[in-house]
Order: sequence, then structure tokens, then C-alpha cells
Amino acid sequence: MSSPISYISPGDIVVTSRQSILQSTPLGSCLALIAFDSDLKLGGMAHIMLPGEPKYGNNSNDPRYSIPAIEKIEKELNKSGSSLALSKIALIGGANVLRKEIDELTPLIISSTQEKLFRMGGKIHFQDTGGFLRRSVWVEIPTGLINYSTGNDIQKKTLYL
Repeated sequence: MSSPISYISPGDIVVTSRQSILQSTPLGSCLALIAFDSDLKLGGMAHIMLPGEPKYGNNSNDPRYSIPAIEKIEKELNKSGSSLALSKIALIGGANVLRKEIDELTPLIISSTQEKLFRMGGKIHFQDTGGFLRRSVWVEIPTGLINYSTGNDIQKKTLYL
């Protein structure tokens, strides 16, 4: 029996304990935050597109931004008795795919995510960020198996959280 696949696009956040695969849409400058609680066999993914939080308007909870995305994934983990502090965390993505000579966006996405996770007690167990090549990633729930690739690589890198 194959596991159902949930595709995680920019601004999407899914947390589940059901047997499933969470798969990001391609990650250029975006960042996939994966949280996995091995005791509860519970995991989730947030697809973060922008750094920090919105500065204008009434969209302060927009999960395309790192701070609201992290707060939302924490809230979803809490509903099942977990938290970012109890989970192993992986960050994958955040590449300068446009090869800008001065890239301000991707370092800000990565640093604002790291800082918010730190302030919430989250510990990053694995990180593959930066560079110039897009990535794709999927995580298998409830095992915590992560497969990801960089650029056009056919060979996937595999790890367990």
C-alpha cells in the first residue's frame, strides 16, 4: 500500500501522524522546515517563502513569511502534544538560484528562520541550505525518513530525523 502524498507549496504547513509523504514543491530561494517528533511519530513541513513577518497591511499571520510559519507549525504540533523544542528539525533550500551578485533575500530567509526557531527552543539537527541549485524534498511520516535532491541530481540524499 502506498502512502498518500501531500504537496507543500509556498505558505503551506502540514502536520500529521498519519502514514503519508509530505513533499515540497521545488525549493529555489524558499526554505522547507521539517519538524519530526520521533516519540509521537508526528511530523510536519512548512514551505517558507519570505523572511521575518509582513510589515504592512493586515496579513500578519501570512505563513509565507518565516515567523508566522514557525508560529503556525508550533501551534499544529501543540495540538498533538508536541512542540518544536521536542522535535528534530531540518532546514533544506534557500538557494540563490538567480545567481544574483548580491543576494539579500535567501540569507534573510535562512537567518530569520534560525533565529525564530532558537527563540522557541527548537534545535536544528540537519541543514542543507544556500548555494545556487534548487532542491526538492520529501519526508515520510511516521518514520522520519527524508529524501532530497539538489539541482538535477537523480540520486537522492537520505537521512532520518
